[in-house]
Amino acid sequence: MTDIVEFLFERIAEDEKVARAAAVPPRTHDEGPHRSVAQVDSTEDGAFIDHFGPPRVLAECDAKRALIALHDSGPSELLPGVRVCPSCGGESGQGLVSPNGCPTLRALALPYAGHADYQSEWHPS
Repeated sequence: MTDIVEFLFERIAEDEKVARAAAVPPRTHDEGPHRSVAQVDSTEDGAFIDHFGPPRVLAECDAKRALIALHDSGPSELLPGVRVCPSCGGESGQGLVSPNGCPTLRALALPYAGHADYQSEWHPS
């Protein structure tokens, strides 16, 4: 069973790999079935691709890793199978303890809910 942090790091690595591969010069129409930015069907498609292109995706991968670092201090030493969040502990400063990650980690996992390894317990309540 994959825990939420491992799941997130795997999905982020996949996103990063795709973004880095897309950062190469676009293929021409003769190079195969893959569409390049120059071959989009509409101005709106082109604007979307420009806005959410590889540089943005790579920056978001870095931001997601930074959020994970802020919201996960690893497995609890006292409670096996439980993760500790030093940021979501409220005023006590003791940290939130949850087997499914803190609310922030569950929210970060939500875009990947369609993935085969996503666990329904991670869905934000």
